Amino acid sequence: MPAVPSSSPGTPRSCHCWWPPLREWVCCRRPLARLAGWLTGADPTGLADQDATGDALGRAIGLLLPRAALQPRDVALYSAHGTATPSNDRMEARAVRQAFGGHADRLRVIAAKSVVGHLLGAAGLVETIVAIESMRRSVHPPVANLNTPDPDCRVRTVRQAEPADLSAAICTSLGFGGQIGLLALRRARD
Repeated sequence: MPAVPSSSPGTPRSCHCWWPPLREWVCCRRPLARLAGWLTGADPTGLADQDATGDALGRAIGLLLPRAALQPRDVALYSAHGTATPSNDRMEARAVRQAFGGHADRLRVIAAKSVVGHLLGAAGLVETIVAIESMRRSVHPPVANLNTPDPDCRVRTVRQAEPADLSAAICTSLGFGGQIGLLALRRARD
């Protein structure tokens, strides 16, 4: 997670126009990734907050993995909801540790919102594109503006771009009212 000092107000909303690059990306003739599985869930904790323990998200990820025919060790990239708020980042880090167990120490965590801001309803789409492009280009993209990682976020956040063999990724989207949306992606076969 792009954990920041507790004084951070979070990620700013942005108004980027994604259509020109998206059009070329969507209209390609060969698949860029394969949807291995998806899951929706809910955390009834509150209107804008998830359960601080990360239990609901951790259980959801744990349910998604077998549905997608994945073991924790198969997943090389976790695209975090990553709002850069201490409460969200800590909750999501706990969920990752719960769902991935010992593999969480090797799993790379990215957060597209650190670069593009919070796109609200479009955030999940853009974060999925970033995950697919990461698999296609075999690189872990860095989390921007992460100068001082939060010691309570015990996950391996990507701080500099790294080459990687990415065969599977999990994308996480969290919404108002406790919504949880998860995608499991596999790299397309050449």
